[in-house]
Amino acid sequence: MRTGQTNDPHRLTFRAFGAVTLFALLYATLVTGAVPASAQPHRIQCELELWAKKTLRDKGANAINFVARDTTIAWLIGQGAPADPDTVVRRIAPVEISSWRISAQLVGYRIEADGDYHLVLRDPRGRTMIGEVPAPYCVTSRSDQYQQLRASVDRLGHHHATRQWWWLDYRGKKPPTITVSGIGFFDRIHRTDGQAPNGVELHPVLRIAP
Repeated sequence: MRTGQTNDPHRLTFRAFGAVTLFALLYATLVTGAVPASAQPHRIQCELELWAKKTLRDKGANAINFVARDTTIAWLIGQGAPADPDTVVRRIAPVEISSWRISAQLVGYRIEADGDYHLVLRDPRGRTMIGEVPAPYCVTSRSDQYQQLRASVDRLGHHHATRQWWWLDYRGKKPPTITVSGIGFFDRIHRTDGQAPNGVELHPVLRIAP
């Protein structure tokens, strides 16, 4: 027998299993553009980073006007933001005490570490901002609403969201122009895809329409 060869059936079986598993992961990635959820290393974690404000359970939520006001990405990203949003518990008027409605292209989306659907929204001049739909299982009071919104995103994007990015431009899909309504929220700047220069988001998103 040559050096490096083995007749150990357990080792041969393990190598064969590993090869089959690797092939399955590569095939799934090529076909769907995403690694299967069972192979993704991170687990969903609720209640991260200003969770009460993001899910309308903070004390300041009582001051929110839920009647949506028409605006634009350009106007929202032009508003002054706090230097460190993580340290600001109160809501910042008028952005964080209003529901805003914008028209934008849905250019990409994915599931974040906290389970939220992370949407990248773009205007005709290429300016972008983020919209987020919270995880239904983390916010039971709005579970049905958020589940329906996430299903709408999947239909509009022709893809069931995973932890991997789904960019419609790269998939040969024309990004749909949609109307999105949600509560304004200033997030800290952390260089995530699509983030506005001042960190403003629609978080949570409360309505999506074609």
